[in-house]
Amino acid sequence: MTTAPPALYYTTVQAAALLGLCSSRVRRLATTRGIGTQYGRAWLFTPADVEAMRDRRRPGWPRGKP
Repeated sequence: MTTAPPALYYTTVQAAALLGLCSSRVRRLATTRGIGTQYGRAWLFTPADVEAMRDRRRPGWPRGKP
């Protein structure tokens, strides 16, 4: 028995627009975090993948101990 794929996929450009990032940063996050699915040269992302990319640390120095 096979499961049906999610009905909604986002392309790299669409995911970048939702996240406010450039498409190269979205591809970099996908490869480093193992998020999304690559079909040939194209990447596809589910809504859960986009939310996982949204949960990222802020840029800058690491927070010190209070």
